Amino acid sequence: MRDLLSHRTGLGLGAGDLMFWPDTDFTREQVVAAARYIKPSSSLRSRYAYNNLAFIIAGEVVHAITGKPWEEVIRQRLLGPLNMTETRITSVGLTAADNVASPHSRGWRMEGTLTPISATRDDTWAAAAGIKANVTDLCKWVNAHLNSGKSGDRRLWTDKAETELTTPQTIVPAGNPPPLLKALKSNFNAYGLGFALRDYRGRKIVFHTGGLIGMVTITYMVPEENLGLIILTNQEESGALLAIAYHVLDHYFDAPPADWIDTFLTLRKQARERADTAEKKLATERASDSRPSLRPAAYAGQYNDPWYGNAVISEENGNLVLRMTHTPAMVADLQHWQYDTFRAVFRDKTIPDAFVTFTLGYRGKIEEMRMVPTSSLADFSFDYQDLLFHRAEEAVKQPAP
Repeated sequence: MRDLLSHRTGLGLGAGDLMFWPDTDFTREQVVAAARYIKPSSSLRSRYAYNNLAFIIAGEVVHAITGKPWEEVIRQRLLGPLNMTETRITSVGLTAADNVASPHSRGWRMEGTLTPISATRDDTWAAAAGIKANVTDLCKWVNAHLNSGKSGDRRLWTDKAETELTTPQTIVPAGNPPPLLKALKSNFNAYGLGFALRDYRGRKIVFHTGGLIGMVTITYMVPEENLGLIILTNQEESGALLAIAYHVLDHYFDAPPADWIDTFLTLRKQARERADTAEKKLATERASDSRPSLRPAAYAGQYNDPWYGNAVISEENGNLVLRMTHTPAMVADLQHWQYDTFRAVFRDKTIPDAFVTFTLGYRGKIEEMRMVPTSSLADFSFDYQDLLFHRAEEAVKQPAP
């Protein structure tokens, strides 16, 4: 459990996220059963790599030990005692009449108009990011942590437990931030049990972000200042909430004022420019006069990845279309890139494009299909690079849980 909650399982960054993000038809049991097929990116306990799957598995351990679903335990042990009466777990059962913020997106490249989108159906991965709360209720949760597990005259967890939660379990390389963020250079960077840890202007900061498609949040706690900071946004620009966060922290720490809005806006522009430059370079280097090895119909068929399951490629009006069968929103038109590589342009603009490469065997038939994001702007949860699809006749069937 300590390995799961401190992200040192050996799984890579965001590995397995495509089993539940965007919305899929997987159950929690299927997600856990399929996890065994994800190849590790490092050895156990050797390095930190954030992974939502670890929280889902931890939630199922709670279920196995208590005999109750994870959300029922959370309601009984935390939400009820803390009187978090307005908090909900998952979007299941929410209606248009409920006072709930609408997620907004500009598309994965952040270039479109900010528009409302459908809320994520998050019941399968509730233990990772399924709690819906407002500032009023979150203040009750933060205050309990700042008081080492006490809420009023009730103690919900011990001082020792709070210390364990906020003590470094996995060391994260601090590194050097870009020049514009030199004020954020930390002396230590680590992950506790469900909390990220670092220092800022001489204080220990306990924090965590939260993100769904169309929403980004962050919660900071500064124990020695008895300070909690909660920022909830219904858009996808992380720089916006970080600018607010550091503005407020600087105020409390009596630090010199800084234009964090301009800083993070500049960083976003620089990131986009780097991504655009890299993509243009790829475009100039590709063999644009090359042709696919096979006719379009030969690429059509069913493909299977051991942990995700099936994807289907079909020929429609002379063009190839990719459908990830467990994820209704993941429908992409395949545009030839070079040789046996195609660019998958997803019709849902919140889903990043991917390069799809087919590998032919000695018989001249397709044996494998691999995917990678086309841009560094793609969120890590779109872990295309972890997929390895085999053509149906070569496929290894995914066993039932």
